[in-house]
Amino acid sequence: MDADRAAVAAGARVARSEFVWLGEGPGLVHAHVARPVVVHLDRFQAHSVLDLGCGNGWLTAALARCGFDACGLDSSHSGIAIASSAHPEVPFLRADALLPPAPELRHRFDAIVAVEAVDHVAQPRLLLQHAHQMLRPGGLLLLTVPYHGYLKNLGLALTGRFDLRLQALEDHGRLKFFSHRTLATLVQECGFQSVQIENLGRLPPIARSMLLSAQRPLD
Repeated sequence: MDADRAAVAAGARVARSEFVWLGEGPGLVHAHVARPVVVHLDRFQAHSVLDLGCGNGWLTAALARCGFDACGLDSSHSGIAIASSAHPEVPFLRADALLPPAPELRHRFDAIVAVEAVDHVAQPRLLLQHAHQMLRPGGLLLLTVPYHGYLKNLGLALTGRFDLRLQALEDHGRLKFFSHRTLATLVQECGFQSVQIENLGRLPPIARSMLLSAQRPLD
C-alpha cells in the first residue's frame, strides 16, 4: 500500500509540473492553423522541421505525412509518451525548450514550427533564442499565438468570455497576450528578420490566431 500511495503521489507531482495530455487527437487550434503552416513550409522548400512544443505529436505526425522530415520536442512526459506510442515512425524528444539545446540539435533544422507555445511561457525570449540556435542559417520560423485586437477583445468583454480567453484558472494556461506589434518586436529582438504576420480563422477583426513567419539571417 505504501508503494501504491508513493506512486500516486509521484504521479500527482508530475501532473502539477506539466501540462497533462490525455488524448492523441488534434487540438482545436489545428483546424485553422495546420494547412497554412504546411503551405508556408512547402513554399520555403523546407525539409527538416522541428515541431517545438509538439504536445501529443498530432501536428508533428501530420507534417511527416506531408513529406517533411519532422521531429517533435516537448517537456511534457505525458505528451511525449502519447506521441511516441501513437506515432512510432516519428522521432520525439522530451526536453525543455527554455534550456540551451543539446549540441546535436544546433543548426539542425530548415524550419521550426511553434503552435501556441510562446504565449504559454514566462520567458518567451529564451524559447526564441534557443529556436534561433536550432535553425540553420537562413532557416524559417513559424509560430502562432491567439489573436488579440480591440474589436475582438471588446466582443469578448461584452459577451462575458474574457475569463475563458485569459485561462486564469487553468494550470499551464496562457501567460502572454500579444498584438501584431509586440509579437514582431519580440521575434526581432531575438535575432530574426523578414517578419510577416497574418491572421487565421474567421474574419480578420475577430481572427482566431496570428501566424508569424520570420527567418534566421544567413551567417
